[in-house]
Amino acid sequence: MVKHSKKLKSGSKKKLPKRKYWVLVGVILFLILLPTLFGINTGDMNDLWISVLFAISEKKLPWNEPVFVLSNANCQLMDIAGEGPRVFKLEMSGQVAGPVGTTLTFFGPIAPPVKAEKACANWSSCIRADDEPLITTWTASATGIPEDFIVPGYSAEIIAKMSKDSKVTEESFTVPCGKSYNLFARALGEVPNAGGSLSTKPPIEGCENYCQAKVLEGDTITFYATPDEISFFKGWYEDCDGTPKTKPCVLVMDSDKDVTAMFGELTRRVVPTTPVGGGGSKVNQNANGSVSYSYQCRYVGPYGINLSEYEITLNGVAEAPQGGILSILTDPSNTLSPEVNCGSWSPINGCTSNGQPTNWTYRYGFYSQGTPATLEPQASVTDSSYYVLDSASAQINCP
Repeated sequence: MVKHSKKLKSGSKKKLPKRKYWVLVGVILFLILLPTLFGINTGDMNDLWISVLFAISEKKLPWNEPVFVLSNANCQLMDIAGEGPRVFKLEMSGQVAGPVGTTLTFFGPIAPPVKAEKACANWSSCIRADDEPLITTWTASATGIPEDFIVPGYSAEIIAKMSKDSKVTEESFTVPCGKSYNLFARALGEVPNAGGSLSTKPPIEGCENYCQAKVLEGDTITFYATPDEISFFKGWYEDCDGTPKTKPCVLVMDSDKDVTAMFGELTRRVVPTTPVGGGGSKVNQNANGSVSYSYQCRYVGPYGINLSEYEITLNGVAEAPQGGILSILTDPSNTLSPEVNCGSWSPINGCTSNGQPTNWTYRYGFYSQGTPATLEPQASVTDSSYYVLDSASAQINCP
């Protein structure tokens, strides 16, 4: 509050007359003792004080603008049984004063399907009529607010509008919808050619490479790292440090969190290539690991306009030291609904070896312009250091 004072001349003093001084003291004591003397509760007393202040303002200045007061506001997650989209509930209350004809309305995350309600204690439909008082208390609520309406900040942005004729006065405010924390996530390459992406459960939009998001306190976020075709996943860092690289990182949001997934570039060894007949199969093998596959390709039918859909099935055998990886690079890249069966290996980072040979199957669809279609999928196995031990590919001519 800025206080204005008039500078007095040196040596001069300005005193309040004794009679006025005692009158002022009496008024203050009367207002303090008023609730006790007449049994007025605290809420009514607050309204009385506000009414007095409004009355003073109206007396001192021409009344030409409404006054809006927000007393309480609360937004929180609704307790709904079962899974599904989360929804929130917003409750607000306060006072408003204005000349006859003043209308109070609210704008914010209250569009359908949200159920919104408002009420004014002394103004019908929150519009002041001729015979209604200068000031009124108001309440407003909104239930079933979808989560999408309040992200990314997990807060409700509200605008209160007081209008009379063509003149509009606005008050804007923000109501936090529960406590939230900052989440930073990034996928980094150890060298320029290395890279990969992140995914989360539940999904967080835009977090494939780098993102900053607000997440509600208590939420559990699971991170998955996927290397690109020339990279491998090196490990988790920051708040995910200590999580095995073969497992996703799980974080409970009890503070701000920082997640880094690091990717390295695959270093390839030169290995001999030995074609083996039998339906277009090809096997590359050395002493440390091996991979081979046979294939089937069938025409499914038309796909859209001037396109044809095919289905490829690769049935193979792989062997690698424990911790080694089997990966399949499909050709073409426009695959449809890929499915992998790792056999006895773990379905992590492709397929992760348990040290024993395994039978594997990889099935996917793709579309091509015209018939026939030619493609060349590649299967490879690495050791636990991500050195390529063996690879197999075959040129497939689909009917």
